[in-house]
Amino acid sequence: MKKNDKKTTAPKSKSKPLSKKKTPKLLTAHKLIEFLQEIESRGTNLKKVTINFRVNKDSDVEEVKFIEEDLFDEETNSIIESVVLLVDDDEEAGIGEKEDLPTTSSEADKAFLELIKAEDLADEFVNNGDDDNADKLRKIIRNVENFLVKHMTTI
Repeated sequence: MKKNDKKTTAPKSKSKPLSKKKTPKLLTAHKLIEFLQEIESRGTNLKKVTINFRVNKDSDVEEVKFIEEDLFDEETNSIIESVVLLVDDDEEAGIGEKEDLPTTSSEADKAFLELIKAEDLADEFVNNGDDDNADKLRKIIRNVENFLVKHMTTI
């Protein structure tokens, strides 16, 4: 091969093999702010940008109408660890409508028994060395308990 002849190769694929599929990283508030600042720096007026949601690229678009605090740290319950975008405000529609909630004390008791089972599952996670999933499950349990207590005071 001559000095001036260039050897060509196929471009390297950026996709990873399916067998070693990584879980995508979660979007953080910081990454969202960076993205918004980037598009704003290119001349976009953020006051006119709406927020939409899709489960994937082929699903229908849902218009996000609300944002609220979601999970707090387990130790002090005072540091926000996540926020949630809502399509419907649960006070007006969607999850949390009166017909979606248990309406008798026996239904409420059943709901709390399911939470106890979930707590047992969290203990199993810990026994198997999976503290991360145990913590995630316990946060969900606390949120469901708080939701039930908040919305079931009339039962």
